[in-house]
Amino acid sequence: MKIGVITPLYPTSEEPYRGAAIWNTLRALETYADISVYCVHPRYPFVRPRSFRYQTQPADTLQYGLPAQMVSYFAVPWATRMWNTYRIRHRLKSGLKSTSSGGSLDLLLCYWIGPESCAAVRLGQELGVPVILGARGTDLAKPSKNLVVRKQVGRAIQHAEAVLCVSGDLARKAEAMGAASDRVFTIPNGVDRTVFDSNGAHAARARLRISPECRLAVFVGWLSKVKGVSQLVEALSMLNQRDPGGWRLAVIGEGYLRNAVSRQVAKLGLTGQVLLLGPKRQVEVADWLKAADVLCLPSETEGCPNVVLEALSVGTPVLVTAVGGIPELVNDDCSILIHTRKPEDIAQGLRSIAARTWDRPAIARTCGRGWDQVAKETYRVCEWVMEKHRETSESAYVTQ
Repeated sequence: MKIGVITPLYPTSEEPYRGAAIWNTLRALETYADISVYCVHPRYPFVRPRSFRYQTQPADTLQYGLPAQMVSYFAVPWATRMWNTYRIRHRLKSGLKSTSSGGSLDLLLCYWIGPESCAAVRLGQELGVPVILGARGTDLAKPSKNLVVRKQVGRAIQHAEAVLCVSGDLARKAEAMGAASDRVFTIPNGVDRTVFDSNGAHAARARLRISPECRLAVFVGWLSKVKGVSQLVEALSMLNQRDPGGWRLAVIGEGYLRNAVSRQVAKLGLTGQVLLLGPKRQVEVADWLKAADVLCLPSETEGCPNVVLEALSVGTPVLVTAVGGIPELVNDDCSILIHTRKPEDIAQGLRSIAARTWDRPAIARTCGRGWDQVAKETYRVCEWVMEKHRETSESAYVTQ
């Protein structure tokens, strides 16, 4: 089976961990199918949105053993939103033609619900190939405020042959937007146990120079308002007022709030207590998670956050907000759920984490799902879609 994969989420040299769940899945999916990947990238010649992540960075996907073709399109913030679908479709069609020497594609798989998925569905209809959409989290949980764009996305979800969701929460949102329940499939993310294993916590703390007496909280993610990193920094300040120097926070990731968070750290007198580490590769993230007393992710919304699975895989308990698909991943033996993102609630949650004795080997045993399983389940859906497509095509031929 020849599968064309379309996604705006891809790793770069500056953000090597970006879109890791997608690319780990695709690396394993290559066992079952012939895959061509198209990374969709807007070109903003004038003003870039504050949340725009890639600037001019090319895709760095060979770390997953997968080459990718960059597909860029002209865009202006707000002004071109309603027409981005058509621009992407045109550019994708040109890209598909330039790489179709090995034969036409059997199926399109688009990871991200947005203008890219709208373009994929239109292109699939034009080429006569089925389209599967993959929802990741905020793409469904926080739909566009633009009414026209929301209608475009709704039509794409309704006309796609299948919708893959990383949590039951997202699956329900897809159905609410018009996807037939028998075409919505929940496939949670996996974890690479060769990297995120439960061995070497003490050695990790030694390598990272974290003293045994210090409580270490770790945050991994995009530094934005949605992720709650500012509230987490304020919570750490509250903890250190009562216990000076008792807690440290390692912040892994990049984002438009980085400078604001840096100023907040200085204003609160937390320089040295809060480490703004920037983006890290998987092996480095694994080291910090092993060394941590807790992973803290006070998000406003989530799909199936991989960092939660990775923390559990190394045996580290998590303090997380009860949003999106997170409650589907955790239980009382490995986590504390909080229901607000108020700094005082985060601080109290961290105190509760510190007050408990956690069975870290038992936590690690709760997370055994690998990327091979994710790829296998994804390919089964691809096979199901291809069979349905053949039946529909044969039926249409007979009635002619």
